[in-house]
Amino acid sequence: MAYSQTVIDDFNDGVIDEPARWDVTQGPGESESGGFLNLPCNMNYPRVEGQTFFNLASGIFAAKLTLSGTRSGASEVYIGAHDGAGNHISAMGGPNGSYLTFQPGGAATFNTEVVSDTTVGLGPDWVDGSWWGIGNMGSDNVIKMYKSTDGQTWTEMSRCTVGGTYNKTHAGLVLMAGIWDGTTTDLVAKFDDASFWAVQATGDSFRPVKVRTGGSWKLGVPKARVGGVWVPAYSKPRFENTWSALN
Repeated sequence: MAYSQTVIDDFNDGVIDEPARWDVTQGPGESESGGFLNLPCNMNYPRVEGQTFFNLASGIFAAKLTLSGTRSGASEVYIGAHDGAGNHISAMGGPNGSYLTFQPGGAATFNTEVVSDTTVGLGPDWVDGSWWGIGNMGSDNVIKMYKSTDGQTWTEMSRCTVGGTYNKTHAGLVLMAGIWDGTTTDLVAKFDDASFWAVQATGDSFRPVKVRTGGSWKLGVPKARVGGVWVPAYSKPRFENTWSALN
């Protein structure tokens, strides 16, 4: 399937844009410099929550991740989604190895975790600058953790089923890093181009355009009125007096 990108923040202005784009909910330690959001792995668990909301049922929150410094065994990096009402679900990776899991918050829960990436994870073989993401939470409430090199081909790393109270149709990005055992490390999770990659319906030949509705960004699909109903309007070429659908 194809995806269209909405950049939430490219982190190029040297300032964490609060409260327009982010709510800094834990820290201190967060900084924006060198074209990155820098989250050091420390006991403060520096954390930011996005203030632009999307429908997590039809796309993936992702950011390019670079890990800089010493990969301590107790260090952790998170990417997730909150619903603006105190509930969230996050993917977590241990940079010192292949350990992957999920973390719920508020009234959200998770179960039936399945890890498919059992060798790389965010460990030493992680390719810096690759996309790391979470999303495509369907009607079965299964959410997936992904990696990608191009934002189009996404490799599933893990999945789980989200339960409890969680509004996937009104989701904002969460980024966090920390260390849990009280030790110190110079490891920094450096995030770039925080984005929402929306699923583009198969066969759509229109240019992806987004509209703001219900507090979320959604694809504005061109439509025409046919037989009393609205249907997608696809571009068609003319061949020998016949209109031929591109899809």
